[in-house]
Amino acid sequence: MSKYNFLYALNNAIEGIIHTVKTQKHMKIHLLVSLFVIIFALLVNIQVSDLLTILILIALVIVCELFNTAMEYLLDMLNKDFHITIKYIKDVCAGAVLFSSIIALLVGGNIFSKYIFPLKSELIRHNYVVLMSVSLFFVIVTVIGIKAILKSGLPLRGGMPSGHSAISFSLLTSILMISDSFWINIISLIVALIVSFSRMWKGIHKGSEVILGAVIGSLITYLVLLLYEK
Repeated sequence: MSKYNFLYALNNAIEGIIHTVKTQKHMKIHLLVSLFVIIFALLVNIQVSDLLTILILIALVIVCELFNTAMEYLLDMLNKDFHITIKYIKDVCAGAVLFSSIIALLVGGNIFSKYIFPLKSELIRHNYVVLMSVSLFFVIVTVIGIKAILKSGLPLRGGMPSGHSAISFSLLTSILMISDSFWINIISLIVALIVSFSRMWKGIHKGSEVILGAVIGSLITYLVLLLYEK
């Protein structure tokens, strides 16, 4: 490939990234969060290997968002009218972005946990990502399964039980079982309560749905970590 062709291709690639940043709200959010994470990582002076892992996770999320945007443009060009198959394709692409974001959150959280607060169990800390992922997996599957059986609401909106409540209390339980920091525990509890009861305040869930979600998230996570330690 000639130098001219390489520079031309490089320029097109950069223009594609810039266009995505200008037109896609989610890409702006990804970049702002990434900037915050990198700055925070430098402030807490994390190891080079951990920083490289963080950068790879950031790249994974951004790449998924770029492909998601490209697919949306392609599908909109092929058919501007609503079509259920196109909707499913867009949903799958969005799911890839969501999945990569969740993995980045779990792995990144495990990395930063070593620098933010002391942990009660070294055994759990060394396997924190796996345990947290397993707990959240079981929580999400349980919530979706109950909603499917009851034919109640969408996977993450409305219906019995509250998915937001289940996930927030799952994360809270994980933190309570590994953290010795009083203030970290209190802040985590407040955040979980705000996330959970905001669903009720907005009229999306009833009180019983929020409470059941909290119980499911806490109980499943507690059992996963407890059984692992034994």
